[in-house]
Amino acid sequence: MQTLTYFINNLYCEELGSSEHQLIQKAVINSTGYMDLVVSGSVLKDVIFEDVDFRNCNFYATRFENCLFINCHFENCNFQFSHFPECNFDLTTWNACHWLALAA
Repeated sequence: MQTLTYFINNLYCEELGSSEHQLIQKAVINSTGYMDLVVSGSVLKDVIFEDVDFRNCNFYATRFENCLFINCHFENCNFQFSHFPECNFDLTTWNACHWLALAA
């Protein structure tokens, strides 16, 4: 299973669990695929995703803030308690994804 540390950069493998990886900011992620990825309790801010394929991924309590998704695909992903404020989705598709939020 991949975790957030592997999600952005394999160079962080030795520091798995470090709190410095809770915020990913101003990154560009393109032309890749992620399968069985788990991202939990993290903030991704001002990140550009282009031609990214997410399959069977779990985003738990993750905040995607001001992110841009271009030609991305989400397949069978879970977004429990996750939020997407001020994000843009251009040519992005969602298939069999699950959402659960806290009741107001």
